Amino acid sequence: MINRILVATDFSPQSEEAVHRALELAEALHAEVTLLHAWFAPIYAMPDGSTIVPDPTSIAEMATRSHDQLEALRERLAKPGLKLSARVVEGPPAETIARVADGEHFDLLVVGTHGRTGVRRLLLGSVAEHVLRTAHTPVMTVHAAP
Repeated sequence: MINRILVATDFSPQSEEAVHRALELAEALHAEVTLLHAWFAPIYAMPDGSTIVPDPTSIAEMATRSHDQLEALRERLAKPGLKLSARVVEGPPAETIARVADGEHFDLLVVGTHGRTGVRRLLLGSVAEHVLRTAHTPVMTVHAAP
């Protein structure tokens, strides 16, 4: 039985499609949906081995922007009878999404995929692929049409 659905979003068109598919499924199953945005402050490695970390003000601005974007999305999608909540969590997206899904016992995790292949996938990584490999919660991937 699917009663609780977690859908990850990075606010891209691909994740927007995943959100819409999750909501359609939730309406059909009378399930509740939690929108999740995982973010982290980038750390830049320099050629000399040093690192550059954003200052606390920039990190606070990133957190505020993430909360504001997710709340705006939740408000835009809200409708009577739909149990829809939103959470922002700081951490590497792939690991954080899987951890939240498993740790909070969601019945289904929905993620969008960019559909990258070859060198682009190797260089950029794939959050959806990592989530598929590591989450214990069933995962539905949604690939947006081009």
